[in-house]
Amino acid sequence: MRGAFGAVGLVAVLVGGAAGQEAVTFKQYPYKVGDKTRTTKTEDTTGGTTINAMGKEQKTKEKKKKTLVYVTEVLEVGADAGKPAKLKRTYEKAVEERNGVETTLSLDGKTVTIERKEEKYTFTADGAALDAAATAELDREFTKKGNLGDNLFPEKGVKPGDSWDLTEKFLKEMDTPDNPFVIAPKGAAVTGKLLSTTKKGPTTFGDLEVTADLPLTDLRGKLPLKLNPGSGWKIAMKGTGCLDGTSPEGNSTATMTIALEGATMGVGVKIDTQVKMSSRTNRVSGGKQ
Repeated sequence: MRGAFGAVGLVAVLVGGAAGQEAVTFKQYPYKVGDKTRTTKTEDTTGGTTINAMGKEQKTKEKKKKTLVYVTEVLEVGADAGKPAKLKRTYEKAVEERNGVETTLSLDGKTVTIERKEEKYTFTADGAALDAAATAELDREFTKKGNLGDNLFPEKGVKPGDSWDLTEKFLKEMDTPDNPFVIAPKGAAVTGKLLSTTKKGPTTFGDLEVTADLPLTDLRGKLPLKLNPGSGWKIAMKGTGCLDGTSPEGNSTATMTIALEGATMGVGVKIDTQVKMSSRTNRVSGGKQ
């Protein structure tokens, strides 16, 4: 199950160090039967597309916001306590607002059973399979590559002020047909940094920053697009989460800026998109030891 730092990034080489402070080694929270958390996620997207064909320019703009609020309960743990084998998730809210018009999504009000078998997940509500849109939403979170979860830290301990290179593993994780962007390895840079640590009772929380600057060469999809030099994808994420494995709580915010320009079949295409995301998970009740 994705935890506090469920945005982007994985681990590679540790560099630098802040002298005089104790290094922290990240530990995944081991979920227990009966654990309950409430998560609120928002995703704001503002985008503009310009199409130039036969000397005529057509511009379109879109603004949308998706909000999900759900309570997740662990029913079975399984071999990997960081990825429980069976969950029950109740969606208190699942809505999307597009250009000022709000639509209730099919997950709204549903209680979904999520079961893990090896690396595959199934999603059902009242014993029946979910519709395609709901299944795709949960697939992106639990099954598909491109969601790197809590694997943001090096295996070695880090101190506040330490940075580490995430580029190699990020590129490996994002090299999937599910990702519409083809990233140019040359010039790509993804960096993680531990900003600070805080003790709250017995728990150590950490503030983390991840930044990415990714040049793009192609856009995948129904109408593939060869991109001009200068097309790119930038990510800036900050999050706070438990570092010592004693709490599932945490929050994060992220901004993604995507600027693409290219041509296909004599038609010029320019896309500018900004996505702002937030996620907050709080404990509702603890599980059985």
